[in-house]
Amino acid sequence: MAVILKLPKPALLTGPNPGENDMKFLSCGLAALALLLTALGPAENARAGTITYREEAIASGSLGGIPFTNADIVMQMSGDTQNAFFDGIANWLNFGTTTVTVPGIGTATFTDANTGVFATPSQGLAGFTNEMAINLATVNPAFASYDLKSAIGPITGSTVGSFFGTGDTTTLGDFVFSTSDPPATATFTAQEVPEPASWGLLGLGGLGLAIEAFCKRRRSSSVQKTP
Repeated sequence: MAVILKLPKPALLTGPNPGENDMKFLSCGLAALALLLTALGPAENARAGTITYREEAIASGSLGGIPFTNADIVMQMSGDTQNAFFDGIANWLNFGTTTVTVPGIGTATFTDANTGVFATPSQGLAGFTNEMAINLATVNPAFASYDLKSAIGPITGSTVGSFFGTGDTTTLGDFVFSTSDPPATATFTAQEVPEPASWGLLGLGGLGLAIEAFCKRRRSSSVQKTP
């Protein structure tokens, strides 16, 4: 990533020690450059693939033994696109901390370590899975080349979901649900989170301006002290 550093142009200072003043100004500029490069290092090395996957659908069932009917449920996971992998069969997978939110009941976290998102390009599918079965997914040809490594959506299509008898274990208890009949629609979204490096560069810009202003004030002060 290229960084353009604008340093103030040195002025010709007059007085008994113009060379000394120029050296002070040059030192100020070099200090600004050192600070910017130091701050830029961590930003460049920060993780740049953070993404949030989200699936929303109308469903009925129960969470922790509390029933819900035709509720707008939301499943969500935040992860790193670098962790997405192909299973060698037909699916792209990315596992991570996954939650489900049911209005009126609350938000629960799935306790199975192999819960996360999947995409099956050959079938135009994308959604959430516990690796053993599809939890909730959207069917749409837009997923024909999707590999979970970029933002997409919102994409709406027909719903595919497992009709659990025992449910998936969550922090609030078993999650059991079924989508409506006839098949309802679901919406899948993958949204990239702003890169830490981008926020860092914004801060660097402000830091650079502040240092430049400081150098100008220092130069002006040197000129004013000249007899």
